[in-house]
Amino acid sequence: MPEEDNSNIVDRENCRLTDTVDTERATDLIKSLAKVRKNLHMYPDNHPMYQKTVDDFCLKMSSVVEGETIQVRINQYDILFNDEVIYHSKDRDESLALFFFKDGLRELSFLKGIRGDEIKDFLEIISLDFEKDVLDDDIVTLLWEKDFQHIKYIVDDTFLLENEGYEQIATEQAKSVTGGNAGIMKAYENVLSAGDVSKVDIIPLGNEDIKIIVKTIENDPPDKTYILIRVLFEMLHLAEEKTEYEEIVKCIKEALNYAVYNANIEIVNYVFSKIKSKSKTSVYPEHVMALLNNIENYINSATFIKLFGQVIDGGAEIPDELLEELKSYLGVSSIPQFISILGQLENMSSRRIVINILTEVGAKDIVLLAKGLNDSKWYVVRNVVYIFRQIADRKSVEYLINVAGHSDKRVRKEVVHALGELGTEHVLDVLKERLSDEDKSIRIAAFVAVGSIGTPLAKSMILEIIGSTNFRDKSFPEKKEIFKVLSRWKEEDVINFLIRITKKWTFFRRTKNNETRAAALHCLGLIGADNVRPAIEKFKKSHNNLLRTQALEILRKS
Repeated sequence: MPEEDNSNIVDRENCRLTDTVDTERATDLIKSLAKVRKNLHMYPDNHPMYQKTVDDFCLKMSSVVEGETIQVRINQYDILFNDEVIYHSKDRDESLALFFFKDGLRELSFLKGIRGDEIKDFLEIISLDFEKDVLDDDIVTLLWEKDFQHIKYIVDDTFLLENEGYEQIATEQAKSVTGGNAGIMKAYENVLSAGDVSKVDIIPLGNEDIKIIVKTIENDPPDKTYILIRVLFEMLHLAEEKTEYEEIVKCIKEALNYAVYNANIEIVNYVFSKIKSKSKTSVYPEHVMALLNNIENYINSATFIKLFGQVIDGGAEIPDELLEELKSYLGVSSIPQFISILGQLENMSSRRIVINILTEVGAKDIVLLAKGLNDSKWYVVRNVVYIFRQIADRKSVEYLINVAGHSDKRVRKEVVHALGELGTEHVLDVLKERLSDEDKSIRIAAFVAVGSIGTPLAKSMILEIIGSTNFRDKSFPEKKEIFKVLSRWKEEDVINFLIRITKKWTFFRRTKNNETRAAALHCLGLIGADNVRPAIEKFKKSHNNLLRTQALEILRKS
């Protein structure tokens, strides 16, 4: 999983609620969201009731957060607004709070300016049945992939929702070991019946004694690794024999492993800063510098990086500033090792750390990074594609083209996003293949990518597909997304093309044809040119409900 950047993690200070959003409106919104999620489970996405449910909630959401931000806190069975419970349900199958909570979501914010497409994408995610569909991703991963601009969240990566009865089970186990309450009471009686403890002479401490003890405790660090490293470098400076040097360097390596194992990255950074400073000043003889360089290369080794991966996957928290310094000591030879552990890490937070490292180190050698695209694990390939997107080097496009037809749809989708962001007109042929992908979300992503390239050839490609005979067989939501891409060209030929479609009438398959006409109307509304209003107004009294609704919505917003 690309795992999943942190741009969607909400800033508590910048998302403070204003007094103008009342609890009643927030309660209504969250309860409506729970109802919508339940309804969406009942219908396929091409069912009219599914579309009506989504459209109605989009209008409600837009009106509630029109000028303000709605921020809620999530507990296991409750959703709170301004520390007041506005939603409560213990139903394991339908509880909206539990649905968010079990995947680690702790706060959720809908920011003012939220767009309809963001609301619909959000509803699509929460309508998934993660248990019945046996999905590989969780809700946090899917939110991260969408990279919402107006939906923010806070995640507790360390939380794991287990059996609710764990306290009761633990208590019963404890009782079985002690023989129940009787066993516990017997233990108390044994203590009370014990003989007097021998007296110990206590020597009183003076003020000076106490000061010395306090000072000693304050100055005595709990982790002695730093002191050990300093001593080893001093010994290295005083050593004379080759065997002494080798033994001391070996000890430094062991101390490094110990520091990593205990997530003490500050010590790791200290060691490499010492080595680099010694390299510049040439304090040691040449054969000693070779040994120190061996330590410097050790940070790029499979042994070191595998241990680092195990530690961060175990939940160790490493400050950002320490990770930034650590990255400065890594060389390009570490790239294959980090790609390797990327396929072994289990936690999203640890994958993010490795992705962050590879984004910086991988930019130094994209050829070496591209080898990760050959990995047998689909999620490693997808993460490497995501890393290329973050690096944003157009030279990577030639490597991405090779995996555009990957067997896993999640990889194909990530590649399409990358080609849309990094590619030029020469990738249109590759994207054209994905315009007919078996997966609807990939087809839509491919149209968006073609639109991002934005050349006349890209426009012609979209016009050609819309004008094809089998275009009308697509679902209405997909048609709207495709026409939405076309709206980026606010040109006369596009407007005339759209008006011709709205006027097209057929005797057969009238419903599908009217969907295409309504989607074209939607596109005219997005273009918003002065000369399109008359064409839209013609449909405000249409006998067809879909066309009339679309026209009235456009006119209301204009």
